Amino acid sequence: TGLTAMSVLFPTSVHKTVAVKEEAKITTNVSSVSALQQQADIAYEFKHWKSAFTLYEQMLKENPDNGHVYYRLGVMYKNGHFTPLNEEKSNNYFKLALDKLNPLAERGDCEALCDLGSMYEYGEGVDKNHVSAVQYYTKAADKGFPGAQCNLGYMYNNGRGVKLDRERAAHYYRKASDLSHVRAQYNLGYLYKYGYGVIKDYTEAVRYYKCSAEQGYTKAQHNLGYMYSNGFGVEQDKKKAAYYYKLAADQKNAMSSYNLALMYQKGEGVLQEHSLAFKYFLEATEMGHKEAKSQLEKIRQTFSQNGNNTANGVTGNNYDMHMDYLMASQTYVANEWPQSHMLLSEECQKGICELYCVLRLTRDDVPKELVEIMVKILIKRWPNMGEVVFDHCVNARLKKST
Repeated sequence: TGLTAMSVLFPTSVHKTVAVKEEAKITTNVSSVSALQQQADIAYEFKHWKSAFTLYEQMLKENPDNGHVYYRLGVMYKNGHFTPLNEEKSNNYFKLALDKLNPLAERGDCEALCDLGSMYEYGEGVDKNHVSAVQYYTKAADKGFPGAQCNLGYMYNNGRGVKLDRERAAHYYRKASDLSHVRAQYNLGYLYKYGYGVIKDYTEAVRYYKCSAEQGYTKAQHNLGYMYSNGFGVEQDKKKAAYYYKLAADQKNAMSSYNLALMYQKGEGVLQEHSLAFKYFLEATEMGHKEAKSQLEKIRQTFSQNGNNTANGVTGNNYDMHMDYLMASQTYVANEWPQSHMLLSEECQKGICELYCVLRLTRDDVPKELVEIMVKILIKRWPNMGEVVFDHCVNARLKKST
């Protein structure tokens, strides 16, 4: 787990009530501009891009001179966060940000100083210059701005624009942590875990991870799960490990999804449940986790073997042995075919899930014979499945496999 720099102030009270909520539940009905910016910055930090974009757009309508908002939207257009990549619009927003931020920075505005430091650190709207970034961060950090203190700690920890000095990095992370800066708390926990710039201390690592995790920070939740799983700095507790892994998995952390899948597969800290193991393996795979993809491949091979046995005349319900895995795909079917999903009976939905899961796992190399066998079995079980099933499920997947 790496360390990154951000320039956001996160009041503890706001985190506890907003940051851990799902993206869709972050309210946009805020009368105060300052409260609106707090929510927008939290959504941005936690990568709830849709909410962040919506809130920042609302802020521009209320105050078209907000350089901070122009900068953040510029970053989102630059990286394709929620909105499509748009280099021209990104550059325009960076230019507007500079025009608005420079006068504020000259008057000592901490947020403007911190934003300009980030722009110089990453070369956004200006030529990349780590020395200049450090200068801006230092001015804001000396005024007690926790976002700048965290970013300055990052610069010292990585030797960017300054000589590498991890003791000094820990110093600035601690200052920001004392002001409840969620990323600084995580970063300081990371230093204690590995003994970078401080005496290695798992107990202190856990303490700072907890501070950050309780505010909803995903990486801290994952690392705290790891500490509980292995008994580092705390008594080993697989249940608590699963709890923190799930918090992080719910916020799209691929490694937590994978670790949680393994726990459900083995029954460690949770009841053994293959359907949830499959669900989290699949989620991790879709986020690019290679080991999770390998686990799904093993499941795919099992499906293929069972399908071949059925084709060779072996009687019984071989593929029913994996019903737990098959049923985990129901949510994906519901998302892909929402209208047909609502029209079908529960049993019919179950049949679609079975077929869809097999086709999803086997991808393009699914044997045509296996698909035909699955279709025949489904029709035999649920003769009234109708054209809806074939229009929205079978035909779409058969085209991929033939």
